Amino acid sequence: MNVPKEIYLKIFQQLCQPDLKECSVVCKDWSLPALQRYYNRLTFKEQSLKRLIDVLSQEQYLQYCHWVNSLTFIQKATEEISEEKEEHYLTKKHLLKFLTYLPNLKSLELFSNFPKACYLESLLELNADKYLTQLEEIKIKDLSEFDSFDDLQCNVYYKFRASLKKLYISQEPESIIITKYGGIINYLNQFKKLTHLKYHNNTNQAFSVYQLQVACANLTILRLSDSSDILNYKAGNDAFFNVGNLQSLELSFPRMSASYAYMLIDNLPTKLNKLYIQVNQIGFYDWINLIGIEKVLKLAERMSKLSQAKILCQPGGFYETESEQEESELRMTLFFKILNAFKGDKKVFCTAVFCDNKLFNWKSMKYSKGILDFCYSIDYWDFGDNQKLVKPDKSITNIGLEIINQISFRMEVGSKHLQLLKYALINCPRLQFVEYIGVGSRGTEFYLSTTTGPFKQFNDSLTKTEENIRVIRLFNLVPSTKFLHVLATYLPNLSFFTCGIKSLFYHEKRPGRKILINLYEFKNLETFKLDMNLLSNETSESAYSWSLKINYTDGQKDLYQYSQEDYEIKLVPISSDTLVTAQKSSVVNILTINCKKAMRLVLFDWQLDKLIEINHGVP
Repeated sequence: MNVPKEIYLKIFQQLCQPDLKECSVVCKDWSLPALQRYYNRLTFKEQSLKRLIDVLSQEQYLQYCHWVNSLTFIQKATEEISEEKEEHYLTKKHLLKFLTYLPNLKSLELFSNFPKACYLESLLELNADKYLTQLEEIKIKDLSEFDSFDDLQCNVYYKFRASLKKLYISQEPESIIITKYGGIINYLNQFKKLTHLKYHNNTNQAFSVYQLQVACANLTILRLSDSSDILNYKAGNDAFFNVGNLQSLELSFPRMSASYAYMLIDNLPTKLNKLYIQVNQIGFYDWINLIGIEKVLKLAERMSKLSQAKILCQPGGFYETESEQEESELRMTLFFKILNAFKGDKKVFCTAVFCDNKLFNWKSMKYSKGILDFCYSIDYWDFGDNQKLVKPDKSITNIGLEIINQISFRMEVGSKHLQLLKYALINCPRLQFVEYIGVGSRGTEFYLSTTTGPFKQFNDSLTKTEENIRVIRLFNLVPSTKFLHVLATYLPNLSFFTCGIKSLFYHEKRPGRKILINLYEFKNLETFKLDMNLLSNETSESAYSWSLKINYTDGQKDLYQYSQEDYEIKLVPISSDTLVTAQKSSVVNILTINCKKAMRLVLFDWQLDKLIEINHGVP
């Protein structure tokens, strides 16, 4: 085939395993590179393990194993493997044989809830000087207990210490790391090529970043979490913290002291470009009181110079603040003042999440790849005397809600979605996307966006929300007249409007419903779509039968009967007398839609996947 080699090689990089296998038999030129890509990363799940066992009995099929760089096993077992069932599982004997055919293997991932010990014992029996000499990473995850770590795993890591570049360690008080290897520092000293370390310390002995850097001279990525508070930290040898090759640092503690924050400000590694800080047992404002606002501002300013940064306070759903409650305006102003220091002078696309404090009790700010994200949990302190969500004081913060390009609300069912929508449309002039999600089985959802969705990059030309937003999608919400008036007032350029459901649910059962959807105010609306399931209030036959009255702006009125029959939907014209009779009844459903005749009206049924259109007044 006349396809340049560099082109089909790039295509092969995007293909899945079955497609690569098909490409390998297309032609001679494709065969070898397709097979190389196919064998580069192998994954064996329960369904394919039996095939692997069969292959191991026929060595001619193992000739391509030298191409394997990454190998993953995923296997579940709910009971101990007996001899009669052994042939259906990858046993220690099978694994030992297979691993000897993988001279260039760099990554080995084992996902299992029972035979994990079998895998680890196979690795311990292997001659590490002869086999798997290129192994850089061993990831072992127990499907029944995420990221579990035991002494057997510790011994396996140590056996391959000469080549391993990545470690995932969780140290317990009675760990073999202490009893056999003399502690974590002595243990890590043996891994001369180590560049990536994820270390969770669950002992009473704290270890600083500097100590881990000294133990691992080539360390470039460090994720350090500690179950104990870093409150009594005293600076010492960490004056040399800013040396070394560390480029990415993620820290997670219950709390963090002012002295530790100062150490981060003054002694960050010179090559560092990513810093994530997470505190898990203290609220945002209590953390500020613990550290001091000036230190927090300096830390945020220091982090603004990095290419990736994050501050997250996630104390849990039942956390009660220890500090005195300030005025709600001051609390949000304080958050935005720190956000301004964190942002620095970068022009960024900003996404904001305002969430119900009862559901997501955290506050965070993150910068990565040109996008600034922040999360602000809302409680009753954040509403003013008139029950409206407050705004930051820009005279103090220098920035406000105008920096937001994409806003999301995650609220409990029953929260005031219209109130929050108005808050966003009035106070955020540069929006490209608005999202509201009511958490719960009947939760309201709506999405407002440009015709193409948010660009996810800073754009000086998109400066007016009323011009940017053209599309709205409602779910599990019949729009009220007040809701429609707010949309038409603040978003005059809406062109596409759809109302539907995300899952089957039923409203409160009533003998009949009379619903008005008034679209007169939407001057530029081109399409309105309505899922009739949204209006149904019960599962009876009458629930799917509606008298439909359409009032056009030119005075014309059309009357129809909408119904379902034999898995089809029908729209039949009716007389005015029929409608008058229906209006007098208390058991008939009546839907009235006011709109311009030029608009495209679509009535559809999500369950039946059927629709009926009315264009310029003609069905």
